[in-house]
Amino acid sequence: MKAIDEQSLVEPQKLKDFFWDMFIADAFLGNFDRHNGNWGILIDEQN
Repeated sequence: MKAIDEQSLVEPQKLKDFFWDMFIADAFLGNFDRHNGNWGILIDEQN
Protein backbone atom coordinates (compact mmCIF):
# COMPACT_ATOMS: atom_id res chain seq x y z
CA MET A 1 0.00 0.00 0.00
CA LYS A 2 2.98 2.31 0.47
CA ALA A 3 3.71 2.25 -3.28
CA ILE A 4 0.09 3.19 -4.01
CA ASP A 5 0.23 6.09 -1.56
CA GLU A 6 3.52 7.39 -2.99
CA GLN A 7 2.53 7.39 -6.69
CA SER A 8 0.81 10.41 -8.24
CA LEU A 9 -0.73 9.12 -11.50
CA VAL A 10 -3.97 7.76 -10.03
CA GLU A 11 -5.88 8.89 -6.96
CA PRO A 12 -4.59 6.53 -4.22
CA GLN A 13 -8.03 5.59 -2.85
CA LYS A 14 -9.32 4.63 -6.31
CA LEU A 15 -6.22 2.54 -6.91
CA LYS A 16 -6.60 0.80 -3.53
CA ASP A 17 -10.25 0.02 -4.32
CA PHE A 18 -9.20 -1.49 -7.68
CA PHE A 19 -6.41 -3.47 -5.99
CA TRP A 20 -8.78 -5.03 -3.45
CA ASP A 21 -11.43 -5.74 -6.12
CA MET A 22 -8.82 -7.64 -8.16
CA PHE A 23 -7.51 -9.36 -5.03
CA ILE A 24 -10.99 -10.67 -4.18
CA ALA A 25 -11.72 -11.69 -7.80
CA ASP A 26 -8.40 -13.58 -7.96
CA ALA A 27 -9.20 -15.36 -4.70
CA PHE A 28 -12.63 -16.48 -5.96
CA LEU A 29 -11.18 -17.64 -9.29
CA GLY A 30 -8.15 -19.32 -7.76
CA ASN A 31 -5.72 -17.08 -9.65
CA PHE A 32 -2.59 -17.09 -7.50
CA ASP A 33 -0.25 -16.22 -10.38
CA ARG A 34 -0.85 -12.47 -10.89
CA HIS A 35 2.35 -10.56 -11.69
CA ASN A 36 3.56 -8.00 -14.24
CA GLY A 37 4.99 -10.67 -16.53
CA ASN A 38 1.66 -12.48 -16.79
CA TRP A 39 -0.42 -10.17 -19.00
CA GLY A 40 -1.54 -10.38 -22.61
CA ILE A 41 -3.57 -8.43 -25.15
CA LEU A 42 -6.20 -9.88 -27.49
CA ILE A 43 -6.44 -8.20 -30.90
CA ASP A 44 -9.30 -8.61 -33.35
CA GLU A 45 -7.51 -8.11 -36.67
CA GLN A 46 -10.78 -8.29 -38.66
CA ASN A 47 -12.19 -5.05 -37.18
